Amino acid sequence: MIAVLPLVPILLRYVQAHQYYGMVRGVEEIKAFSADIAAVVCAPPALTFWGWIRVGCRPEGELFPGVAVFAIFVAAAVSVLKWGPVSAPAPRPIRIAVRVLFGVAILYAAIALSVWWFGAWTFESGPLHMSASTVVKPVLVCVFSTLIALALPPGARLAARRVSTLSFYLFSVVLMWLLSLGPRLRVMDRSIGYDGPYTWVMLVPGGDGLRVPARFWMVAVLCLAAVIALFLAELIKRRGSTFTRIAVPLTAMLVLADGWVSAIPAQPLPSDVPNPAALAGRTVLNLPAGDYPDIAAQYRAVRGGWHAVNGYSGFLPPYYPLVVNASNEDVPGILDAFRPYGDIDVVVARDAANQQAVMREQPGVTITGENAAFTQFRVPGRPEPSRDGGVRQQIASLSSPCEAPALRQALDHNVDTYWVCGPELDEQQLTIDLGKVQTVGAVLHDEGPQAGNFPRRLIIETSEDGAAWAPAWSGNAWGPAISAAMRNPKANHIWFVFEPRPARYVRLTHPREAQHYTWAIADLEVWSK
Repeated sequence: MIAVLPLVPILLRYVQAHQYYGMVRGVEEIKAFSADIAAVVCAPPALTFWGWIRVGCRPEGELFPGVAVFAIFVAAAVSVLKWGPVSAPAPRPIRIAVRVLFGVAILYAAIALSVWWFGAWTFESGPLHMSASTVVKPVLVCVFSTLIALALPPGARLAARRVSTLSFYLFSVVLMWLLSLGPRLRVMDRSIGYDGPYTWVMLVPGGDGLRVPARFWMVAVLCLAAVIALFLAELIKRRGSTFTRIAVPLTAMLVLADGWVSAIPAQPLPSDVPNPAALAGRTVLNLPAGDYPDIAAQYRAVRGGWHAVNGYSGFLPPYYPLVVNASNEDVPGILDAFRPYGDIDVVVARDAANQQAVMREQPGVTITGENAAFTQFRVPGRPEPSRDGGVRQQIASLSSPCEAPALRQALDHNVDTYWVCGPELDEQQLTIDLGKVQTVGAVLHDEGPQAGNFPRRLIIETSEDGAAWAPAWSGNAWGPAISAAMRNPKANHIWFVFEPRPARYVRLTHPREAQHYTWAIADLEVWSK
């Protein structure tokens, strides 16, 4: 508990960030990064001697501990759980039951290996019929037979009463392995219908923020190292110097062989920006954005000492997926979202011809560096239009040919209910009737907590009589959507601001798209400015 105290400020910062952005891991995501029961025989392919063992492998779920390490773990467990006349004599029926259970475990381990190696098989001889089509059942029988056999002897209870350091680490290895299996136990990527102990972790505050249960295996490996050290120390104490001279070097060689890698593949360093000094301490956007290019952008930012808009992580702020998508469709919209915060530097790859052309056309842009890999641009900041003093106008009714019965849900001031149109390809319209002519200068398109279902392109028109229409706002909606997600990640209030004018009707038109889209509104408002 004392060791955890220095981490408290970091943990509190994580909690604060998660609350601000509304970040929670879904149970399906957690299941996807849970280890398989059989993953203890899934070795990383880079291992020199054991890389060919690939059973029960899942993303981040290579739990192979090594042959020597596992053998020492078993020997240590037997030494702790052994029974005898001095420590904890076992009745004869228990000794027989333990031997039977270990025999069953060995038999079913052999069956599982045979299916893995040779495939499904069937054997018939007279009335005798045997078959094995999957490794799931044999592995389960092997695991549970072993666990019961270890728990039956009085030595197990004696070890619990002793609370020895070695027994603590042995227990911790098993517990960390069980936690690495996640909330739903699986064998060979098939659910066995039982929940794992990780389900209890998800009930602890903050437990729903952990994405990769398989990483509990890192703690198991640390405990395995302690088991080997403590077990060897005990053997050395009992066996003397001759044993030490043989056992210690031999164990070291075997453990090294378990994890030996002849060559670790390394990626070349990312290309440098032309003028890193011009970016130090500033906010920098790298284009194109998304996935692996963001790793290089993050690396350069750490080395150069600037704030990167780009990033690669398990969690993303709600606005960032919009930035990635907009980087291919609406670079000016991204800039409009960031310019209210000050000047922004943009590093564009030389082979990104479209982004290069768009950046060179931006008003007030300057080039701060250029090399064979990148061009550095600087775009001046620009304040957002002020909406101070605006008044929300009462909406009399909404009309649309798309999902008309659900339109009332866009006016109920409940962000958990939606008017949803789509998925669509065709042009769609939504008309707002204010009931009488009023001053209008902004439309608030509220997405609620679900960001991303806004019209990619939008045309807003106004009319006093419903016959003559005047243009108010048109263009890509990426910029306003990014700004909304940056201002309030949980609300996503997308503002479309235009020159105030008198109007009774406001019409929103989503032009026909080449790809399917979904248009969703949690709440819709019209303001005077």
